[in-house]
Amino acid sequence: MFERWEERFLSETQKDNSLETSYIAAIDEAGRGSLFGPVTVGGILFRASEIINFKDFEFYDEVNDSKKLKPEKRKDVYEKITRNCIYGVSHVSVKYIDTYNINKAVQYGAYRVIQNFQRKIKSKNQKADIVFAIIDGNYNFQYPALGMTSKMPKIFDLIQGDSICFSVAAASIIAKVTRDALILKASTRFEGYGLEKNMGYGVKLHRNALQEKGATTFHRKTFIKKIVMSNNS
Repeated sequence: MFERWEERFLSETQKDNSLETSYIAAIDEAGRGSLFGPVTVGGILFRASEIINFKDFEFYDEVNDSKKLKPEKRKDVYEKITRNCIYGVSHVSVKYIDTYNINKAVQYGAYRVIQNFQRKIKSKNQKADIVFAIIDGNYNFQYPALGMTSKMPKIFDLIQGDSICFSVAAASIIAKVTRDALILKASTRFEGYGLEKNMGYGVKLHRNALQEKGATTFHRKTFIKKIVMSNNS
């Protein structure tokens, strides 16, 4: 099902480092197009020596693009991933999205996840290092950037990575399940927008509620401007 992108990228980056002290990270986001709430960046970390043995993971055959899994199945796979792997999440706020833009927010989320991974592995072995990261999409992020000046590994963008790359698909599950839980919690506070069903995306019910009720403090002002303006015109 998955192509062996991790091995291809490792062959391009691996030099003299030991496979036991070299790591790869995979990153995906959830909520990029949502009108409400943060964008959530999920990441997963593997030791380079694990790449050729991905099929040994009990959940290998269950992993898929998070959007293609039913909620109950997605949560079950999430539990298996988080029990067996190093993972991380960064929620990037609505304020950050509105101040900079959604691409910069995803870039910042990826930066925070990877920097946290680096701290974790170096706390156990100073020789450990992330040799590359795979990010779903075609962002072409460049580091250093504003507020993102620490060293970063080589970044590989992979279009539709969550469908063709095991580690990115696993990261997509981390991001999706974590963000959905956050939005479901918010739905009990902000009723009438259908958040518990649409997860903040701009379906008809949500757009109509915005026109009738107005925006909450957790709506992305730069995303909903036209919707709100159409109600005031």
